Amino acid sequence: MRFAACCTFALANFLTLEARGQVEPVALSWDAPAECPSRESVVATVRRLVRAIPEKPLRAQVRVARAGDRWTAAIETPNGRRTLDAESCPVLAETVSVIIAIAVDPDAIHQVGDSPAFDEQRRGAATSPDAQRPDVSRREVPAVSAAPAGDARGDVPSKGRTAEIWTIGLSLRALFELGILPGPAFGGTLAARAERGIWGLELGASALLPQEGEYNDDSRIGGTLWWFAGHALGCVSPRSAVSWDACLGVEVGRLSGTGFGVDVPRTGRALWFGPLTTAGVRLPLGSSFSFEGRLGLALPLPRPPAFGLDGFGEVHRPAAVSGRAEVGIRWN
Repeated sequence: MRFAACCTFALANFLTLEARGQVEPVALSWDAPAECPSRESVVATVRRLVRAIPEKPLRAQVRVARAGDRWTAAIETPNGRRTLDAESCPVLAETVSVIIAIAVDPDAIHQVGDSPAFDEQRRGAATSPDAQRPDVSRREVPAVSAAPAGDARGDVPSKGRTAEIWTIGLSLRALFELGILPGPAFGGTLAARAERGIWGLELGASALLPQEGEYNDDSRIGGTLWWFAGHALGCVSPRSAVSWDACLGVEVGRLSGTGFGVDVPRTGRALWFGPLTTAGVRLPLGSSFSFEGRLGLALPLPRPPAFGLDGFGEVHRPAAVSGRAEVGIRWN
């Protein structure tokens, strides 16, 4: 019985170690042209470099594109973004694998000098003079060790120069607003953003659900008001452990109202124009989606006139400042 118990314990430990050994160090989204190394090659190289397999794989997204005679890669992890370039895609792919491996396990830096090239790279080296292995010797890689685990934005051990590339995102956000309509208002925002490095440009449109304003608290007399506007913002996203940004720009739109409860209902319109500032955070939900939360303030210049009814008087006048809160999903 004692012998059987010992065997059972040893078998259980073996199976546990075997299961842990099969855990991938990185959940990689790899978007690259067909002539580049495969996703499996990149993950295999990361696995060879990593000594300690994490309990939960690091989520990483890499987009590779060709720009003239150079190859560029945009690396994104939960802790930030990094872009780099090289003279060939195999060189770039192996450099990316080194960056990700060190992000998963800082001790992987000691394995870099022994890292083999990709199988695709060795085959391509015979036909392409550019298909040289990157020089990622131990003397160059320590510059990367300053980046915390999970952050792929440290200095890149690449033969090529570092370059920034444009990335595009599309956001759909629910909007909560105070100040424009008679009471708290709800609506939505659709926005597109182009980013390069820490800088970005956002173009979007927002609208609020119609809301009724009453004259002297009489529900039979008043007006139905609605609002919509477009905005253009310049944004900066400082490199930090949390993805956040601050934006400043302008908003242009229209505030309209139509009377009810009167003999001759009329529609009035007023220009909405002024500066808009926002700040937000972004939390990754996967390789292509992230959660966004934003706060903002708009200052209409000049302040829109009051909406009134002929023969009665003022129904509603927008506040001098509009406060915003938004939550939604961004697709990269």
